[in-house]
Amino acid sequence: MATTSGAGIFGFGPQSAKGVAVVDGNWYRHKALQVGLGVTDGQQIGAQEVGGRPLPGSPYKSGVSVGGAVTFNPRLENSLGWLLYGALGYLKETVPAITFTSILDRTLLTSGSQVISTGITAPPAAGKLAVRVWKGATQTFAGSVIVAGSGGPETFDFSSGAGAGQREVGITPKETIVGANDFTTVTSVTLPGTAESDVYVSVGWEDDSAYANVFTIDDDHPSRVKWMGFRKFIPGGDDDDSDYGLGETYNDCKILGMSMTLPNDGLISSQLAVLGRTFTIETDPDWGVTSGSTGGWHVDDGDFETYESIPIGCQVAGYVQVPAYNGVELPVINGSVTIANTPIDARYERVFGSPYMQGVTIGSRSVAVDLTVLWQNPDLYRMLLTGSKTGFEWSAKPFTTRVDLLAESPDVIPGSNVKYGLRIELANVMLAMQGAIPLVGNDAVAMRFSGVALDFAGDYCQFTLTNAENGYTWAT
Repeated sequence: MATTSGAGIFGFGPQSAKGVAVVDGNWYRHKALQVGLGVTDGQQIGAQEVGGRPLPGSPYKSGVSVGGAVTFNPRLENSLGWLLYGALGYLKETVPAITFTSILDRTLLTSGSQVISTGITAPPAAGKLAVRVWKGATQTFAGSVIVAGSGGPETFDFSSGAGAGQREVGITPKETIVGANDFTTVTSVTLPGTAESDVYVSVGWEDDSAYANVFTIDDDHPSRVKWMGFRKFIPGGDDDDSDYGLGETYNDCKILGMSMTLPNDGLISSQLAVLGRTFTIETDPDWGVTSGSTGGWHVDDGDFETYESIPIGCQVAGYVQVPAYNGVELPVINGSVTIANTPIDARYERVFGSPYMQGVTIGSRSVAVDLTVLWQNPDLYRMLLTGSKTGFEWSAKPFTTRVDLLAESPDVIPGSNVKYGLRIELANVMLAMQGAIPLVGNDAVAMRFSGVALDFAGDYCQFTLTNAENGYTWAT
């Protein structure tokens, strides 16, 4: 009789160093679509030898390692932060969470100043305001936004940046400013005029009941990828009592790849690629159950994180923006973002007298994007080819841009007024067309772009996870 996978378990946790097991209480369970982790048993067949029949012979094993791939719908409630920390290597900061448009939706600036007093939503509780400017990379904005209400008026000066008691948010300076004063009501927002087109301003607010955890690459140790442990439980069958489950723990692992697939009409999914050194096997381990906190599992408000924190592509606050094109979000119908940590050749990790790799050394790192965009007009296509929306001649200069995207879950973080979210910012991406623009009968015209983030003076990337976790402290 067949055994089904539904009672299987996938888990992971932080290791303080190579050779140091994950501490009990630091193991995290996460539901998965497919768990391909396992032991790589290096069985080989030796070369054909002279002096026998022309058939395979001389079998041997070249060593052992662990790893594989996992596909899952990421829950933003907690444990995804450990995977981001492990893949990127550094938690830059943890600050109160913000929204971008919950007080005043994106409002187009005009040639003259405007005083907006309608379409404003009151803050759900006393809190600081967050004002964001949405513009293209080549557009200038040097004005001030003045917000009036119970905590104001307060001025947000985008010429000089954050003032006393204020702070800036994001990878781009003077794009979003969080204020210093607590507001309970907002009566008006005064917007400056601009000669630029397609420049918008929105107003959100800060909620100190939720947190934005900002992960990036460590400038001081750019090759550092954290050591982690992983678990897989293969359930026993239900035929009779002699059936048993098998647990495998994979030690001294590093995340080689972590991608987010961004559909326009479904759940966002993630894929992991893992490589590690050693493993242990247990029969019917105490951690091989889908409920309860035995076996070292970290359990907080339930055994598994629930589906409500999975981000969805159709959430109205989500966006994908390419500021080198303009300040308006792209009409993306499908996309992905991939963190790649590429190891050196595994043969250099093996030494005479040991079947195990001595380490997992990362030789290069990158973050890549892949976007399929609906064709609205030729502007973006011409920018990639000619460097200008109005160009006619091919340009030898590659098209580079910042890429900014936000995905949110439909559910609000308990005890707060903001939703679970994941914002991904890449500072400088070389974006290129993939193939021709296909024309297919009875179908829409679309363009596919791919790109890789280039080295940058400052944060190479930022992955900001918004949830109720006030920081992540890696095991030491």
